[in-house]
Amino acid sequence: MTPQVSILMAARNAGAYIDSALASARAQTMQDIEILVLDDGSTDDTKDRSLRHSAEDKRVRVIDGPACGLSDNRNLSLDMANGQFALILDSDDVLAPDHVEQLLKLALQETAQITSSNLTSFAELGATIEQDLFLKSPEWTSSREISLRDLVQHNCMYSPTPNIGYLKPLFDLSFLRQHAIRYKPTLRIGEDYDIVENCLARGAKYVFSPTAGYFYRRHAGSTSHRITEDELLGLINEAYHCGPDAPDELKLAINKRLTSLENALVHLRSLNALKARDLAGFLRHASKNGQIPGLIFQSVKEGLQKRLFKPRKLASQPANFTILSLDPDETSDFSSDLKTAMSSSHDVSWTAMTVGQLNEVMTAGTVPLFDIIAVKSRESMAALPPLLRFSSKIIWPAPPDRTVFNLYHQGFETSLSRSDLPSLWHMLNGGAT
Repeated sequence: MTPQVSILMAARNAGAYIDSALASARAQTMQDIEILVLDDGSTDDTKDRSLRHSAEDKRVRVIDGPACGLSDNRNLSLDMANGQFALILDSDDVLAPDHVEQLLKLALQETAQITSSNLTSFAELGATIEQDLFLKSPEWTSSREISLRDLVQHNCMYSPTPNIGYLKPLFDLSFLRQHAIRYKPTLRIGEDYDIVENCLARGAKYVFSPTAGYFYRRHAGSTSHRITEDELLGLINEAYHCGPDAPDELKLAINKRLTSLENALVHLRSLNALKARDLAGFLRHASKNGQIPGLIFQSVKEGLQKRLFKPRKLASQPANFTILSLDPDETSDFSSDLKTAMSSSHDVSWTAMTVGQLNEVMTAGTVPLFDIIAVKSRESMAALPPLLRFSSKIIWPAPPDRTVFNLYHQGFETSLSRSDLPSLWHMLNGGAT
């Protein structure tokens, strides 16, 4: 039977995060899906972790990719997708449980070939999660169409407005195949922007939803990347050029974006010459644009700030085991067992609140992470915010006598007895579950 939606994931050395991503995909309220994992030559346990999900859930397919970059992997996943629609999910990100359902509903209601939602960027910083809504200005607080001009003018280098090319769309696969639209292997960055641009240039309708159903993870591997000269040249060479009959507003937006890319290239070359102590080269490049000295100054300033304020590695200290108890009145006996088991050899930080109180806390910019979340039942997990549901370990008592407990973590369940609780810390930190 043909699934309605194929969730496409290209993965390379994503072992630290891929379990959360796949757990969020498997937990979608819309069940009529398939999940394709393209392993791009990983040298860590990415493939093994993916295969474990595949063994648990037949909707997950793990495929060996061509091991030659994101675009080729995305193209292979498009070729192998059986769904009517395809959704992009990066291997370190997380989906809200109703994300696929809502984007598909929007696509069908609006007869749109592309739909996307707002996203929340987040980072795990020690014992907390820092999160922020990506598109916050008034123009993005309601559903709207995104035109080709909108896309181009919101994807300029050094622009104060967010780059909407970061949004992760749902595509109508028949439209992509009808127009032979593919990811370009010549691009090492900006692949998602480029394919959306090509769709819009061929008449696709793109509708945006302000609901933030996609969670974009910021971490060392995603934020430390520095753009290279070859990557910028790729963006410049593949920049979209409209015909002479195109509206003047679109022409202006395209020229502005191209100019911003060319300025970025001059900036990069100037900075590289400065690092190489090539004063003549620096002056030659910097003289091409009066903004370059200011950009160089900003780059140097940011670099110094990162060095001066880099967090120091703290000495090893006794572990502090953090537990969140939801519906505490219903799980008081169970909570007491957890406290007793953990307190014998570790400091235990205990928090009790209702789901409503937890959701209020989650609206803040920084929220706490917990080692364990104790809930009333398996069904209670559905009320948890996605970032906690797919990153934390969730435990609940199995009725009727509460002598058996269930532990859920990133898509997998384990049955525990009361005698297992004293060794729970070991199990959650490298021991087998």
